[in-house]
Amino acid sequence: MNYKLLLILFFSLLGHAISAQVFMQIEKNNDPETIKFGITNIVEFKHADYPDEWQRGEIEQILYDDNVVVFTNQIVHLDDIIAIKIYRPGVKALGQTILAFSYAWAVYGTIAALASDQFSIGLNEILIGGFGILTGTLIKKFSSTTYNMGKSYRLRIVDLRFPSPEEMYQISRP
Repeated sequence: MNYKLLLILFFSLLGHAISAQVFMQIEKNNDPETIKFGITNIVEFKHADYPDEWQRGEIEQILYDDNVVVFTNQIVHLDDIIAIKIYRPGVKALGQTILAFSYAWAVYGTIAALASDQFSIGLNEILIGGFGILTGTLIKKFSSTTYNMGKSYRLRIVDLRFPSPEEMYQISRP
């Protein structure tokens, strides 16, 4: 019987912990799907003061009332973020793997050609190495999606926490 009570208590606390969250999310006009970022997510973004360089930071805190995101290295107002870049990790890893393979193929092919009696780099080393470098670079280039804030996309902070009884009392008071 004690196990049932502990199980009920565990799931009720788990439900409370899950629902008590604050997110930063990217919304697209007329699209119900959003992309959410929570605490400990790493975000790559462009700041309005430095529009030519990408900045990267881990979200430490999201302040709903102030409309501010606290990163490990800076505090950014939500309106100052002009673009966010999201990577697809599997695609990026595939591009890096193909690049590593093609570099290794070219280097070991060159070493083998130098070590042999006849110094000749064959067509295989050039084609496979070059095609691999080209393919890996293209895959890495298209492994990310950039969301520019403005007409189509916007950033918003969503607070999904339940209000405390004191807050509810203050809200309902005339």
